[in-house]
Amino acid sequence: MEPIRVAIIGGGGGFFGKPHQMAASLDPERRVVAGVLSSDPDRSIQFGEEWGLDHPFATLDDLIGAHGSGTVPLGYAVVAVPNNQHAAVAIPLLRAGIPVLCEKPMADTMGNALAIAKAVVDTGTPLLLAHTYMGHPMVQLARVMVANGVIGKVRAATSFYLQGWLADPIETKPQALGHQQAQGRTTPAISGPTCCGGDIGSHAHIALEMVTGLEVKRVSAMLSSVVEGRTLDDDFRANCLLTDGVPATVGAEQHAIGFANHHGFRIEGSDGTLVFQQEFSEELTWMTRDDTRILRRNHGNIGEMYPEIATLFRLPGGHVEAFLEALGNCHRATADAVRERNGDQPLYPGLMIPGPAAGLRTMAFLAACIESSQKGSVMTALKHPGP
Repeated sequence: MEPIRVAIIGGGGGFFGKPHQMAASLDPERRVVAGVLSSDPDRSIQFGEEWGLDHPFATLDDLIGAHGSGTVPLGYAVVAVPNNQHAAVAIPLLRAGIPVLCEKPMADTMGNALAIAKAVVDTGTPLLLAHTYMGHPMVQLARVMVANGVIGKVRAATSFYLQGWLADPIETKPQALGHQQAQGRTTPAISGPTCCGGDIGSHAHIALEMVTGLEVKRVSAMLSSVVEGRTLDDDFRANCLLTDGVPATVGAEQHAIGFANHHGFRIEGSDGTLVFQQEFSEELTWMTRDDTRILRRNHGNIGEMYPEIATLFRLPGGHVEAFLEALGNCHRATADAVRERNGDQPLYPGLMIPGPAAGLRTMAFLAACIESSQKGSVMTALKHPGP
């Protein structure tokens, strides 16, 4: 089978470009061959050569032109630029017929997110969102267990993400570790109207909706900047009402000293509870009235009961799979979207990664939380626009 050829846009000098290259290359069915790794043409070529790309490009126009001419045909492209550039990069790719795996959130503003979604509809070209943690097999297992009624009717849910890397104003300190990342996330013109909510609250929202199978309908939210002098929120809290009035909370903090990437969820049903923490990504806690079990990927007959989940692991039990493998599963889902578009069967039919509809719901969720917070945490209905 010929590998699907992948391009990466952005990320040459930042954190997330290189992990995408590594994650895309975990399986032999994909190969990163091209990229536009910087907005500076010379640096883009330099990064591409340092990465060992077959086809480093100076500009996005050059890459799209090479694809269109058949010189460098691409299966899909990763959009790893800052939030405020997602639309400017994703839309030309989609119009050129190149499927996209876009970093989250979908865009910096609802208007730009709608423009991306419209391009997907108009061109029929697939787009998925790189919500990495949804790629963990145990998260997918939780989603399937809830859908199959294993814990009964969902009664309540909590989804959270705690970090401590913005506990100090490193965005104002050029020599500080993480300065460039912090500057991008805390600057409204780059990140959009929310920092913590868009950066990691979006992960908590996606996990809540995709695992429960329910949608957030109304929110009462409070967005705060607890670090002095910071413009955007570093503390994000939302009480939610889901479909059928199910109560839930979404919480995110980036000032929580001692926490690195403490993301997870608790789904409470009429017959049991599921608990997941991504820092222990190979475990899913399943609690019933009579028992508590720690499900692991090599536990009992999970592979027999849920074969679609078993296919998502790459290594034998006892060999830890975590962040890169989860991101690699986002690439697997994107490659499957390419296969289905070409009329072929997907390799991983049990894998569900967010697409444009979920991305728009997250943008609506963030907008409602901002509005609620500005109005004194009043309960606010989400507005779900379509492309």
